[in-house]
Amino acid sequence: MIRRSKIFEAQPKGQLAIGLAIAFAGVLAIFGLVFQSSLDVRQKIKLQQTTDYAALLAANVQTINLNRIREVNEKIEVMWKTTNTALAPSFCLMAGFSGFTAPRSRAAIATINTMLGKAYTTCDQACDGYDEHRRKQIMRSYQTIRSELASNILSSVTGANNIAYSRVLDTFLAPSNLPHSLHLALEKKMGSNFRLEDVRRAYLQGELRMQSSSVDSDRYEYNVLNQYQRDPLFIPENEKRMFRYPNYYYADSYDPSTLTPYCELPTPQGPKVSSSEVKVVKKGDYTTHYLTGVEYLPPVSAFENKLNIFVRDPETGEEISGQSGRSIALFRRSMPMETRAAAKPFGGTFPEKGDLSGLISKGTVGEEFQGAKLIGIADRAEIGGQRMSRADNQLVYRDLQGNVIGTIDYVAEDFLH
Repeated sequence: MIRRSKIFEAQPKGQLAIGLAIAFAGVLAIFGLVFQSSLDVRQKIKLQQTTDYAALLAANVQTINLNRIREVNEKIEVMWKTTNTALAPSFCLMAGFSGFTAPRSRAAIATINTMLGKAYTTCDQACDGYDEHRRKQIMRSYQTIRSELASNILSSVTGANNIAYSRVLDTFLAPSNLPHSLHLALEKKMGSNFRLEDVRRAYLQGELRMQSSSVDSDRYEYNVLNQYQRDPLFIPENEKRMFRYPNYYYADSYDPSTLTPYCELPTPQGPKVSSSEVKVVKKGDYTTHYLTGVEYLPPVSAFENKLNIFVRDPETGEEISGQSGRSIALFRRSMPMETRAAAKPFGGTFPEKGDLSGLISKGTVGEEFQGAKLIGIADRAEIGGQRMSRADNQLVYRDLQGNVIGTIDYVAEDFLH
């Protein structure tokens, strides 16, 4: 009886040990799930902070280039005013071809015909031709210099976002900004002292953007949004404006004592005009901004590998894969993450054109931009819900084969997060 009692008493102890082991395993699983969830949250927060910072950096690049454009437009505006003033005088008078006491006025017609290869017969024809010749020289000189300055502006308009993208990419790929799980994965491949140059090289070679058709437990993806890389700062347009200068009349006259012909002093008459290009201004209502973000599929963690239990097809017994290409796990796997942020220059205004005559308004070079700010809820009133789309008015999404699978138009509310 005593032996039976001992055996009978030992059974609950074994059941208790098994129960404790199961409970302990459950606690560990719960702890692991909580730890994994907290790690995901921390990584998502870090990604969003990096995205916000990258958007601000890009908008600051835009700000710098917009202020440079303003400075160059100021130079063009000053040069245009100087040129317009330089067109005003009578060049025939300045050259001594008109006036009773001017020695060259008595041979003005013949001298000008020789210089210009013309056959003028009156002082007015000859001096008008000479004035026009000199003015064309001045306007050509202006146009040559203005074309060089405008080319610098267009380089900023078309190239600023490419520079901004380079800054954005460096921000996302800096080792200190990488998500923790990706940092650990790269340490295994590159060593513990890998640098930005190493990550950039790997990214440009596609090593961080593996095809999602691969079902590899070590696979991860880190893809930086680059749709804005080749967008212009704004749609540029050459401002048109007329040069205005006097139209002089040169009368034929004779010396009363010798009856020698000469050209009289010029008499200003109605104005003449010539077309010119001035500032490079903004066309349309596109709002300059920079949208960036990252799509991140974390590598499988050690905890996920411990709970490597997958959903299988009851008929074939094969593991079932989801859209990402990974097998569907019974326990939650690392979730794909996606962040977006947009920022824009603020505190300034864009160059605007005036009227063609330049008499009512000569436009403006704009006010200097003060910095950059994130686009968020405060912009609802400022932008009024207007389209905040790209220069080509769409953000295009493509599949792995490059086929367009959808387009999205952005408004201010789309950037809230």
